[in-house]
Order: sequence, then structure tokens, then C-alpha cells
Amino acid sequence: MNIWKTTRDKLNHYFSKNKPSISFVPPGLIEPHAHLLNPLPNNRCLYKITNIDYLLNSILGNYLYFNNVSSYSDFQLADINDGAQLPLERPINASSSFETDPKFTMEHYYDNSRSRTYASCFSIQNSEHIWENYGNHNPTAKVGIIFDYTKLKTMLNAVMLSSNTRLLTNNIPCIQFFSINYGMIKYVNWQQAINESEFLRNPIEYAYIKDLAFQEENEFRITLSALGLGNFTLNNGEVLDFTQRPSLHLYFNHLAAAANGTIIGIQYSYNGKIENFQNLISDFRIFPT
Repeated sequence: MNIWKTTRDKLNHYFSKNKPSISFVPPGLIEPHAHLLNPLPNNRCLYKITNIDYLLNSILGNYLYFNNVSSYSDFQLADINDGAQLPLERPINASSSFETDPKFTMEHYYDNSRSRTYASCFSIQNSEHIWENYGNHNPTAKVGIIFDYTKLKTMLNAVMLSSNTRLLTNNIPCIQFFSINYGMIKYVNWQQAINESEFLRNPIEYAYIKDLAFQEENEFRITLSALGLGNFTLNNGEVLDFTQRPSLHLYFNHLAAAANGTIIGIQYSYNGKIENFQNLISDFRIFPT
């Protein structure tokens, strides 16, 4: 069952009579929207271009980096509309309000959802384009990491399902309320595309739509997303402001991933030799902790 089916009747039960609020925090789910997204065949390779400094930080910190989709602006080809509502759909969404709170519209709901969605981005093609345009924080020390998609998904889903997984914010443990999804980006004419379904979109769909101008990326992404309704309040009374949290770190053990074949190899240039990831670990004297 699609628990995110975005009709007003389906969502009204989350709201109080006075203002949008959540009476409980629904736990995160594993691939709840797989049927809405473009899947990738098993055993495909994924390519991530970064730089050696970022890679070493993620190895030592045991994490996979996720960026808030509403905050891409730090490099030339950044998509400032990433995760946003399509221009022709925003007026339609703005005209759809909730009976229990007419001032809160689907437009607000989608904007909230966007601010609570984080992405880790890959390409399905090891192309000259991604080498030229990504990992530019240190262009002289770029590296390309090659992942086995099926094994990567297995590792990440295991982390999300683990009873030991906790969301930490300011070192305060919280219920793990992020859901994880996987899918190919759908490239459309940004100014002209419009939803032809009788139902309003599920908010996760916007995180997997980009303009045709970006189609050379051949992007596959993994998203972590939280419910776009109400507020999330910590035990100390602090209301989480997702706009002040531009990134998330999801636990990921690179050493284990290299050992079990999730990380297939590493390259230091486009069309360069694919080298054993373990060599990098040995060269920098990185040991399990």
C-alpha cells in the first residue's frame, strides 16, 4: 500500500483542528516508494566522483554523505531547482488546501518535504562529463569510486533496518524517521512538464525529476526523506530546523564494503586503471577501529 498517496482526504488525518502537527513520529521505511521510481537492474555499477580529501573523511568517519536537495548551489552545474515543484504544477498545488487547515496547501506540503529530503548521487556511466564537472572542490585530486549497486543497497538497507540505528542531532538520539529510496532521475522539459495523473504527486517524485539540461549526468540517486507534515520536536523541546542541516551522514563502513565487494574499485582519472580499493586503505594506513 502506498502510504504517501497524496490526496487531501488521505492526508487530513495527520492534522489537528488548529494547526498542522504530528501526534506520533512514524518510523522510517525501506523503499516505500519503489513502485513510483525508475529502478535499476541488479548488478549494475554506480560511479561516484569526489576528491581524495572528502573520500578520506568519509572512510575515517564511516559515513556516506547525503546533501539536502534544496541546498545544491556549491558548484557550477548545481541544479537550484533540485527537488522543487515543477513550474506548471506549483499553482495547482497552491490551490489545493486541507479542510482542517485551509491555509496549509499542497504547495506548502511539497516545500516542506523538499526541505526534509537528502540525496547521495551517482552516475550509471563512467563518463568524461562527470569527471569534468564533479569532485571540483579539489580538481587536482579527483577519485572515482565504483560500487556494485545490488550490494550497496543491501548494505544500506541493513543499516536502516538495524535496531542499533539511531538518528543523532546535536548528539541527541531520536527515532529514526527517515525513509530510504533508490531510483534513476527522470529528465523532463522543466518549464513544460506537468503531472497527467488524476492524483497529485507523491512528494518523493520531485526528488527524482530534473531538467533535460542535466541528462548527461545519467544520475542515479539514493534519498533519505522525512514526512513533510508538522514539526519534529526533540525531547529538549527543540524543533528541528531542516534548513539548518544541509547534510546527513549515513553509517557506511568503507573497509567492510571493500572486503565484501560492494566497492569494486577506485580510479584516479577518466579511463584510468581500476585499482583495488584496499590499496588506498593500505597507502593511507587506515585500519579498522
